[in-house]
Amino acid sequence: MKIKFIFLVVLLISNMSRSQITTTSALAPTFLDAGLGDLYLTSDTNQLYIGLSDGSLSLIGSGSWLLNGNSNATARSLLGTTNDIKVALKSNNNSLLELGRSSTLGLNYNSGSTNQYMAYLRRVGGVSPSLQFEVPAGTEYKPIFFMNTDGNFRLKAGAGTGFFEIGALGAGGASDGSDGSLEFIIGDKGNEPIIFKKNSVTDGTSEMMRIQGQGSGSTSTVRVGIFTGGVVANSVLQVGGSFSLPIRAVTASTTLTDTDYTVVLKSGTYSGTGVTLPTVSTCKGRIYVIKNFSGADITISAYISRTGVSSTTLANNTIYSFQSDNVDWQQIK
Repeated sequence: MKIKFIFLVVLLISNMSRSQITTTSALAPTFLDAGLGDLYLTSDTNQLYIGLSDGSLSLIGSGSWLLNGNSNATARSLLGTTNDIKVALKSNNNSLLELGRSSTLGLNYNSGSTNQYMAYLRRVGGVSPSLQFEVPAGTEYKPIFFMNTDGNFRLKAGAGTGFFEIGALGAGGASDGSDGSLEFIIGDKGNEPIIFKKNSVTDGTSEMMRIQGQGSGSTSTVRVGIFTGGVVANSVLQVGGSFSLPIRAVTASTTLTDTDYTVVLKSGTYSGTGVTLPTVSTCKGRIYVIKNFSGADITISAYISRTGVSSTTLANNTIYSFQSDNVDWQQIK
């Protein structure tokens, strides 16, 4: 019993000799006379140091990353793994961001390489991940990369009260032919321009093309201007220079397609219907120019002549222009 009492007294005295002293993170590295085994708590960073035999202080847990930050990190400090194991960053016990090789992350990367190092944003509870950027106060639309409910990858950003959005469209199985397409939206007044520019080292930046909405509601239209000097196009399409349309010459019967514009009929052999026009209801508004100098009249699909009567003849040494009104091919020249 006497031996136990003496042991407890020695233990108590030993513990009393090691006190906790308050210091700061700036002073901790300067200590030269710290008591051996004494504990030092920094009041500004709440880090705990212990006194060494040479009078200096050593940060307890200095080999670990601390929750309140590390003031002793060096160029060799590491946050991660040194073997082929993924690094996971979690919140609320859900893995939000994972780092590692594609095969380590269990990903089927499109390049086919299992050694591709990747940063992988995870879905949580069926909700797709997103990546957002801080912007100055007053910016209504904050830049964000995200996926919509159909799994289409999108980017949305803006300046002031306007925005643009670009991304995939149709991953949900769209029935309007947009499956797998790229969508570009500009807003939110509806008349913000989409501008394409080029840059030259000698000439600087200049505008190549501008697409801009006009009006609103039922009167809303769009203007497309190419090389218009940075101003809105004066028509639905304005070209500030020359333009080219397809032309081909034939010496035998032919059927016009959506890649034709001007067709020249030269001397040759034309049997049956020499020129077949497309079904008129499939190409409303389309225009064809046909020049016949084959040396003879040639038969063509039915059209309405300039005098309003139906005809199927292309007279020799004559130029015709036809346009589809969705019901008939109309001769407009």
